[in-house]
Amino acid sequence: MSPPISRAIPLAVAALVLLAGGTGGAWWYAHRPVHQHLSLYYADPQGRVLVPVEQDVDFERPDAPGPWAQALFQKLATAPQASLIPAVGSRMTLVDAAWSPPQWTLTVKLPSTSGTTTETILAGALVRSYVDSYPGAKKVRLHLVGDDNKPFAGQHLDLSEALTPAEFANQSEAAPGASSVSATLWWQTKGGGELVPVKLPLTGGSGIPPRDAFEKLLAGPPAQAATFLEPVAPKGLVAKWAKLDGDVAQIDLDADLPKDAAAERFVKATVLTLTEFPTVKAVRFWRHDAPAAGTAGPFDLSKPIARPAGANTASTKGP
Repeated sequence: MSPPISRAIPLAVAALVLLAGGTGGAWWYAHRPVHQHLSLYYADPQGRVLVPVEQDVDFERPDAPGPWAQALFQKLATAPQASLIPAVGSRMTLVDAAWSPPQWTLTVKLPSTSGTTTETILAGALVRSYVDSYPGAKKVRLHLVGDDNKPFAGQHLDLSEALTPAEFANQSEAAPGASSVSATLWWQTKGGGELVPVKLPLTGGSGIPPRDAFEKLLAGPPAQAATFLEPVAPKGLVAKWAKLDGDVAQIDLDADLPKDAAAERFVKATVLTLTEFPTVKAVRFWRHDAPAAGTAGPFDLSKPIARPAGANTASTKGP
């Protein structure tokens, strides 16, 4: 027998409430903000090199490639700290973003007055950021258009094909007859700012790539980069390559490291440089035939230091 109408109505209302609540909960779960820690790329103050910066980003629609791409583009339009400039200009807009694994296709509108003089830095920041941040991404097809929606002809890049991150490594030009062995060294922007990776050939030296890379690191950036990059070793510090003990590189110091940001950058740059080689899994710092004491930022100098997750961390968190 059916329940009386007086009882059926409250039951129906309760069922609708539960259904609405379940639907709303499912919608919220599917669209909840997702927190990601990403490495995004900006430019040094002179607009010469790409600088990776780790920062926190909350994506409201991580399951939808279009909104995700727009959120990342907006993040790239604001420098995370005053010592950097955004490669994406404030008047640039992401007109369209299409994801077809493993490729992003991005259409970016530029002000007609901007030209394409910075297209290499812009393209590099977009390609490296989108590929590094999105699972499965390997390349980016980039379309640059003006206010009239007509394509800009690439002046420095071939935009007819998809671009890959390898095409945008900060690279020092090799001298004629240079060694085929290369390494990525980490120097800092002028004034002790962010760490910048620069790929260059290892010429001369001992023939032991990690040792040669460390000695080049201490020597400082090549002449063509010396106007915007500088060495990472604290002034007055004498550091020497000692040996490779198994898969741990040993570096000897003549003094304790100062407890400041410069020491942290030196340690991080050394570890990033040396652990690029497959034979080096960690770096240990020694002083007077014993492990160094103390810390440099988050690094415990008394223990072997493995490769850190990133080089630069944003000083502020953005949405």
